[in-house]
Amino acid sequence: MRSSLALIGSLSVASINMAWGGTSCVDVPVQLVENDRTGPITALTAVQLPDDSKALHELMTTVTSHITTRMGWGQRCQEGAEHRSRSLLQFVNWKLTYIERALLNQPKPLEDLGLAGCRVSSPWLDMVYVRQPAPSVRAIIRWNARQLLADQAALAGVEHVQTGVVLPLPQAKLLDLAERYAELKFHSRASDAAFEAKVPADLKWMFSKTRYMNDLSPFSFQVGVPRHFVSEEAVQRYAQLITKLVDRCFGSNGMEIHYNSILETGDLISLEHYRINGWPE
Repeated sequence: MRSSLALIGSLSVASINMAWGGTSCVDVPVQLVENDRTGPITALTAVQLPDDSKALHELMTTVTSHITTRMGWGQRCQEGAEHRSRSLLQFVNWKLTYIERALLNQPKPLEDLGLAGCRVSSPWLDMVYVRQPAPSVRAIIRWNARQLLADQAALAGVEHVQTGVVLPLPQAKLLDLAERYAELKFHSRASDAAFEAKVPADLKWMFSKTRYMNDLSPFSFQVGVPRHFVSEEAVQRYAQLITKLVDRCFGSNGMEIHYNSILETGDLISLEHYRINGWPE
């Protein structure tokens, strides 16, 4: 299967708006950040992602189009070059796990590059909008499988779910936790409170809800975020959350906005609508 690393590029607003039935003359620099590497900053007229990255493509398209509209770049073509030279949208595509021999690749924290119009810090979006000397925006948009899992666990009422950005796990660690958890639950008569305390709440919830726990095949190799987590419906909900955060920033009149948990976002979205149903029992 080809990795989405086969394409590391940028979305042009022109191609986005053409797909949406409009036109534009400003290309927004986009950078793709994967678990183990960062692609170049570039502005292509079109982006071709592998089939398994359809969700990421939709998220990139929706968010880039929304930020471009809020910046008004489509109506300021003569000024566009200066604006976009100061702007960058970094899309982070993190799988549930990463290979431990390489450190998890993370974008550098955003810095203020002028007079900030607003700033957002959250697990899904970090963004700085600068008004002076030229209007620009820098943003880190995360498509993070582990974050999706933690969000859904919190919405399901699971206690002690980690807040803030929930990072992917080293692959070997997840496999070890899954194997030991399965052994404890199905092949041991004694409980192991010390081990269970080490299992993060979101993973424990995933293990307990996954049908493979009753399978004779090795459970650990079948662990993964369910497919409906990255379905079209799920992507639309996450894109809506991110665009609402963008709107909150632009309408904040210079505020610094912080969210640490999905449970804090009820002023932006319907939490019930955000829940993704259909987890296999």
